[in-house]
Amino acid sequence: MKNRTHPLSQIISVIVGVVVLVSLAIIISLIAPVSFDDTWKEVEIPKGASFSRGLQILKENGIIHSKFGLLFLGKLTKTDKQLKPGYYSLSVSQSPLEIFDDLIQGRTIQYSVTIPEGSTLKKIKNQLIAKGLIVEESWQLVYDREFLETFGINAPSLEGYIFPDTYKFPKGIAPKKLFRIMVQKLRQVYDDSLVAKTVDLGMTENEVLTLASIIEKEALFDRERPLISAVYHNRLKKKMKLQ
Repeated sequence: MKNRTHPLSQIISVIVGVVVLVSLAIIISLIAPVSFDDTWKEVEIPKGASFSRGLQILKENGIIHSKFGLLFLGKLTKTDKQLKPGYYSLSVSQSPLEIFDDLIQGRTIQYSVTIPEGSTLKKIKNQLIAKGLIVEESWQLVYDREFLETFGINAPSLEGYIFPDTYKFPKGIAPKKLFRIMVQKLRQVYDDSLVAKTVDLGMTENEVLTLASIIEKEALFDRERPLISAVYHNRLKKKMKLQ
């Protein structure tokens, strides 16, 4: 008698075969780049875009062949809700797995900006415009009374309130958020102990920052700062203006 294969065994074999083929297709789709041509393209993932929409944008830009493997990986790892918006520099030579990691980790295009001590608003403006982070119109925020009041700043501008430091800003950052980051950095340094000293000196926050700005501009060397500071404090004691 000939051995007959049970219908159930045949069905199971077909299912296993399909699962193996689908698994192989997913693995290949995750490790095989579109091309080995090392060319890079700037792609924007807009704020509020779903994971599926983000992948569709990459597909339309020729960065990936298919969304299927990455959609599956996103669901499997429960990271499909973690897509970070912004501008990305991506290459067709990257594997989809590498692209997936860039998107989930939010490795957007970043610009480094160093604000030296004693920088004038004009110098800061030129730096930010040169990096493409702001334009002439958005720079006017540094003089906008309503915007300054959101920080509790009673001054004609952000002069002295932009903390000197090195910042990394993502391309496309909102100008208000950019200025907020730099002012908040100052607030972290200008802590309660400095606020108490300001009160003891009988000065306002704006007067202290204005004085600090003047000292930075006039001091050519670090050793000159105490002397310049003493000169201006003597002027303040005599009720002279900070000039």
